[in-house]
This record gives sequence, structure tokens and C-alpha cells, in this order.
Amino acid sequence: MNAPETIEGWQAWEVFLQCQGQVRAVGSVVAGLDLNAALTLTRALDYDLRACAHLLPACEMGMLEGLAEQMKSND
Repeated sequence: MNAPETIEGWQAWEVFLQCQGQVRAVGSVVAGLDLNAALTLTRALDYDLRACAHLLPACEMGMLEGLAEQMKSND
């Protein structure tokens, strides 16, 4: 299982889950998470900004990999 192991990991995961609808798109293709929105939420929740700035791109990468796999299976 890939569950977060630290409080900072849980914070980043919570921010990611709350921001899944906040994405950057090129046409109809998702290009990534809107990290500005995610970091704004991180600040609003008073979470560890430095840790989330480091961890959220990894969440974004996983999201993009999952979307790519989904697109591949739909073809």
C-alpha cells in the first residue's frame, strides 16, 4: 500500500484530494494539478508549505500516470 507515513504526507494527500478538480488543461487533456491553487489551500489549512511543495508534484505525477493508463485502456 502507498499510504502516507508522515503527518506532512497526510497533509499533502489531503490537499491533493481536495484539489483534484483544480487542474491545468490543454484543450480537453489534463496537463497537471494547479499547484498555485493547491499551495493556496495548503496555506489556508496552515499545513507545512515546504513539505507540500515538495510532495504535491509527486501526487500530480501519479495522477497523470493514472490518467494515461485510463486513456490507453479506453483505446
